[in-house]
Amino acid sequence: MEHEDTFNIIKSVVVSRKGGIPLSEINDEFKEYVGHDIPFLEMGYRSLAALLMRVPGLIFERTGHRLILQVHDDKTAHINKLVNLQEQSNKENTVPSLVTRNRKHRNQVAEHNYWVNRRMSESKVIDKHHTRTRHGADRTVEYVGTLRITIRQ
Repeated sequence: MEHEDTFNIIKSVVVSRKGGIPLSEINDEFKEYVGHDIPFLEMGYRSLAALLMRVPGLIFERTGHRLILQVHDDKTAHINKLVNLQEQSNKENTVPSLVTRNRKHRNQVAEHNYWVNRRMSESKVIDKHHTRTRHGADRTVEYVGTLRITIRQ
């Protein structure tokens, strides 16, 4: 892919987002669109930010603690106008509730705990105490421990 093609794809990704796109999300959006990361190393740049600074018409704006990329040039002005007239997308603002997001996981954990507890109640536990002595050149160390053996019936 040539430099100009990559630059055009980056600009189209940025223009498609109302209000620009955060620097932290540009590579993910590019990858979703093209299928691979932005090839800044192959293009001779040390970092993604260095490549983005060379894209004509792409500007950086700081909003709070985030760095937002926006495109301002004559070729994309009409697209910017159309995108800005669109209603705000809820995609980036909504977060699934914890109830729906974790329901499946909670059910799996509950089922796992049920079977573990059932197995433990049907098993016989034997505690064995053991002592182990290690002799070194200048000292002797004694380890004392308990070994728990579970036998399922």
